[in-house]
Amino acid sequence: MGPKVVAGADFAETHGFTGIGRLEDAIAILEGRAGTRIAKAMGSN
Repeated sequence: MGPKVVAGADFAETHGFTGIGRLEDAIAILEGRAGTRIAKAMGSN
């Protein structure tokens, strides 16, 4: 899962957040009920 987390962190830096999980759980991931969410840190430039 390490490479997914690195790629997700890079994406979140530009786009605010990213989600990692199964396609079947896409809505639940966006709602924060499934998968892994990575968000840009507050105060990051």
